[in-house]
This record gives sequence, C-alpha cells and structure tokens, in this order.
Amino acid sequence: PVMIVINFLHNSEAYGCMTFFTDGLKARHFTAVQYGFLFAVPYAITAIIMILNSWHSDKTHERRGHVALVYTLSGASLIASVLTRDHFWLSYAFMCFAIPGPYAALAPFWAIPTETMPSNVFGPVIGLVNAIGNTGGYVGPFVVGWLATRYHSTAIPFDVLGIGMLIAAALAFLL
Repeated sequence: PVMIVINFLHNSEAYGCMTFFTDGLKARHFTAVQYGFLFAVPYAITAIIMILNSWHSDKTHERRGHVALVYTLSGASLIASVLTRDHFWLSYAFMCFAIPGPYAALAPFWAIPTETMPSNVFGPVIGLVNAIGNTGGYVGPFVVGWLATRYHSTAIPFDVLGIGMLIAAALAFLL
C-alpha cells in the first residue's frame, strides 16, 4: 500500500506539474524559440539528476534515501517556486529543480521491490503498484486544473503537489 500511495503522489506531481508548467511561460510572451529553450531546460536538468541519483544509488546500494532526497528536492522546490512567483527567474530556477523529482526517483524506487521481495512476488507487486498508482497521472492534472480555475492561479495547486512530494519523501522511508 505504501508503494501505491508513493507512486500515486509521484504521478500526480509529474503530470500535474508538467501539464501546467507551460502556463507560467506563456504568460511572459516569449518567442517560440525562447519558449522552447525555457521548456527544455528543466528536462535537461532532470536528465542529469536522474543519471547522478541512479548511479549513486547503485554505487551505495541504498534506495530509500535516494528516493526521499529527490522527492524532497522536488516538493521543496515546487513550493519555493510558488513563494517566489513574483520574481520570474528565481521562480523558474526553483521550477527547474521541482520537475526532476518524480523522474529521478524511478530507478531507485523500482529497485526496492526487486531487492526486497521474492522473485515470484515482485512482478505482480510492480503491476499492482503501477495499475493503481498511475491513476495519479489523471488525478494530478485534474486537481491542478480544478484548483487553478477556482483560484485563478496555479499557486495553490502547485503547493498541494509540493506537499504531496514531501509526503511521498517521508513515506519512502517506510519501504
């Protein structure tokens, strides 16, 4: 059950943040090329953090802390991005570190069941966690859209996603 909740929160943040990240960029009236680069930078940073986190997790054979670390980075950065929203470049910099968390946690997260469960069990467990947890990919954007429409801002929904990532980070230590 803990893995399902973590995966649900993970997917909620990943898809909720990705879906509405563009709103802040569109409001600034960048050119198409500038917009493309600004949209790409967080994902370039994500690729670097994914590689480093996975490499270090494999090197140390420690998984839970690596999952919790990137979830904490993501949640805290998302909340910081909201708190600094009146300063575009600072808020954008925090957003660049909010996006990597769910992706950088993937390798160590999925290594946990394969290292802690019998081989005849971890396949169905991974399937169940994915099947239920992936509903967060629907719920995250839905909740962000609903709250953004209600409050005319992504500040509150992004705070909710950030808090969800911090909860996921704490739950990672229960695995």
